[in-house]
This record gives sequence, C-alpha cells and structure tokens, in this order.
Amino acid sequence: MADLYTKIGGREPLFQLVQKVYDLMKADSRLGPMFKAEFDFAKLTQRTVDFLEHKWGGDPFQGAICGSALTDKNEVSLLWQAHSRVGVADKDYTFMIGLYEKTLKKMGVSKAVMREILEDLERYRDPIVDTKKKHREKWMNANKIGAAEEAAWQKAAETQRQKEEERKERLAAFRRERKRQEQLEKKREREREKQKCVQSDPRNNRKSDEAPSVKQKSCADAPLTRSAEQNQEPLQQEILKTCGLEDVAGKGAGADSKCHWTLEDWCSTTPSMRHQPIIISL
Repeated sequence: MADLYTKIGGREPLFQLVQKVYDLMKADSRLGPMFKAEFDFAKLTQRTVDFLEHKWGGDPFQGAICGSALTDKNEVSLLWQAHSRVGVADKDYTFMIGLYEKTLKKMGVSKAVMREILEDLERYRDPIVDTKKKHREKWMNANKIGAAEEAAWQKAAETQRQKEEERKERLAAFRRERKRQEQLEKKREREREKQKCVQSDPRNNRKSDEAPSVKQKSCADAPLTRSAEQNQEPLQQEILKTCGLEDVAGKGAGADSKCHWTLEDWCSTTPSMRHQPIIISL
C-alpha cells in the first residue's frame, strides 16, 4: 500500500500545499499577527515540509527542533515546545485545518487522500494547542522548573511583551511621520506646478519691446534675501528702498493711498521667480 507522501505526489506538491496554507494564514486578519515580523517564512515552510515528509513516508527529518533531534519518543514534546510561545488557540488550529482542506480541493487531491491528510494533521492538535496545559506541566517537571523559576520566566516574558509593544509603537510613529512628509512633499509639488502655470501665462509676461511707462519702475534687480517662511515686512522695505520708493515705506494701501505693490513673486521659493520683474505702480 502506498504511503501518504507518494499519494500526494511527492515533495513538490507537498511544498506547494504548505506554502499556500502559510500564505493564507499570514494574510488572515486574526492569524496574521501571530507571525512576527522577524519570522523567516522560507525557513518555516521548509521545516514544516521536512517534518510532514518524514511523517508521511518520505525522507527522514534532518536537523533539530528546539535543539533536539526528532524521534518518535520526543515528537509530542518538541511540537509543544516549538509552538508554546506562539499561543495557538483551538479555534486557530481548526481554522488552519480548514485552510488545508480548501487548498487540497484546489489542488485536485482526491477525497480519500484529503481525508487521510486531514486526519493526520488532527493528531498534532493536542501538543500544539495544549488546551489542558498537560504538556507544559510535563515539560516543567522534566526540567525541574518550580514556582520561583516560573515566576521569573513569566516576568521575563512580560518584559519581552512590553518591548515588543514599544517597538510596534515606534514603527507606527515612523510610518505616520513618513506619510505626513509625503503629503507635505505632494503639496509642495502642487505649489511648484501652480507657479509654473502662472509664469507660463502670457498675460503675466510683458512684451520684450514694450518699455516701462514713466510711472513704472522695474525691481528685477532687487535682492531676495529672505525665504517665504521668514518675516516679510523688512523685505518689503528693502525692495521699496531699492526701487527708490523709501518715501512711501510704512504707508498702507488705504483708500487715499496712491501706492500699490505686489510682493508675491518675491516671496516665492521657486528660484526662477527671483528674476521675474516686479512692476510697482505709483
């Protein structure tokens, strides 16, 4: 009678099965967070395939699980140790079995082989979930871990959990800040495009052969010494002085005032705008 490894088609179909199930688990909203960022999914998939190949009649399992070589005698204990820190709940394992069944159907595996595979996977529920904590107690007794050691262990686990929460918060803060910076950059880009449109509008450009009128002076040579984020009042005075209009400095643009000026272009952060003539009407 053929073994289960042969019935499924060998290592390649087995690898595809395990890889697809892990991808579905990782994408699930409930099971996904169980897999921490530092998980090596390639290694996890490889080791799971090696284990199932060994159990289903393929090549023997090579290497170690939690530092120990796999044997029939310590198989249950090693499965518990490998999953104890993950905290797999009974409903999580049931959900995983469902993913295996769904994937096997898509692969076209016969109902008889599918039933045999699912029954074998069900055998590992007890040590992986350990609902009654019997495997945990057995391991602690075997390693002579008393109440004091367990308390220290729990304290260390809590410290590690807090560090993990802090790491997640720092990562979330970094992502929020990066998103904010990207939004600011997009806003700046829109402003730059808007300035380009203003410059390219022919209504905003004087004809080259048109000389300034007697009542107009060009401030193209007025120095730009401050950015738009700095105080604009001293800059206004400097431009007016350069244009010979210091006698109107400080005056407002009230109803009886004859002085009107525009400084938007001088306050622009676009370098090309710094050489755009500013026409000040008297």
